[in-house]
Amino acid sequence: MATNFPTSLDSLTNPAAGDSLSSPSHSAQHANINDAMEAVQTKLGTGAGTIGTWTSYTPTLTNWTLGNGSIVARYARVQNFVMVTCDITTGTTTSVTGTGMAISLPVTAASGRINATLGPVWFYDGTNQYFGLVSGVDTTKVMFNVMNSAGTYVGITYTTSTTPFTWNAVRSVYMTFIYEGS
Repeated sequence: MATNFPTSLDSLTNPAAGDSLSSPSHSAQHANINDAMEAVQTKLGTGAGTIGTWTSYTPTLTNWTLGNGSIVARYARVQNFVMVTCDITTGTTTSVTGTGMAISLPVTAASGRINATLGPVWFYDGTNQYFGLVSGVDTTKVMFNVMNSAGTYVGITYTTSTTPFTWNAVRSVYMTFIYEGS
């Protein structure tokens, strides 16, 4: 029998203690369970895409230089679902060289599926905490922005050399986001 999984569940027949090897067919039972297991493995994936497997990566930085800071980034991929966590600690030699600090993605995003808010980011300067959002730039990188409540509605403001604070000291940035990989 061909497996029904993942469309529906298979109904496999268990042999009884007194059954002969031909009724139900012993070889057919092996073929059925082998087909079902292959379908399960196909659904779960292999390698770094296996459920629960986290892989470290070193993102490329855009519009800033980490200097003597540190970054710990990792991701897990299941099929096209990619979840990323990134903890950044800046240092006294960290510098921002443009508007909109960004990091590279570990897996290229699906075209047309990255232009959205992907998750939260939390900024901490040792005293104050600021909330922001991770937003897609293109299929290879995301930027992290701080929330701004100066107008009628809450919006986002690009990170700069002074937003949400000066970066040439020990600061922390924590983000978790999810996107569709290609």
